[in-house]
Amino acid sequence: MKITAVYISLDCDNVEASIRSQYQFLSNYLTLLISDWLKKFKLELGPFNRIIFEEGANDDLSVAGDRAFVVSLSNEFDGFGHYCDSETVHEYFVRKYIEGFERLDKHFNISLANQLRSYLDQCFTNGLEYETKAKSKKVGDITVHAVHRYKYDTYDLVVRLVNKKKDIVKEEVVFTCDPDPFVVHFDVNKVEIDDARLRVINKTREEVLAYDL
Repeated sequence: MKITAVYISLDCDNVEASIRSQYQFLSNYLTLLISDWLKKFKLELGPFNRIIFEEGANDDLSVAGDRAFVVSLSNEFDGFGHYCDSETVHEYFVRKYIEGFERLDKHFNISLANQLRSYLDQCFTNGLEYETKAKSKKVGDITVHAVHRYKYDTYDLVVRLVNKKKDIVKEEVVFTCDPDPFVVHFDVNKVEIDDARLRVINKTREEVLAYDL
């Protein structure tokens, strides 16, 4: 079973659901990025398709629930008071994700943690946002790029029109939401471009939006 997603959380047995939700929200932009990065390896490590890194979890390095593999992290979190700015939050979750991947590497005799560290350094050279390509198509003299833009607190789908000289002639955010992995992967499941329109299709094949080019 190929790994398709990772998550990071607090111990579900001893931490209130509202606190866990806020913790996960703060880490979502990294969760999206790392999940997409990990898919490219097409890893098959056992009867599970996602990895949950959980601070203070009793379950450790074992399959739990519905096709999830739990990796316990050292329990450092002591409330949100110490994480009052985006840089501090970013450094914290990068460190915890690397801790989790180091334990994963050791358990399965693989080598991902150092690759992830380098990848994250490359992604965040211009602040706490990054972009990945969703779809591109040449329409006449213009190339239409649909781009996923992940920010610290927002997900945007950006339409960017580029001419033959590679100049951006138009750019517009056509869809935005919280950087929630479930929302993004459901609502922006597929992007289609024809000669006149860009369409966003969700997982149930419904049209979420249409943008006239």
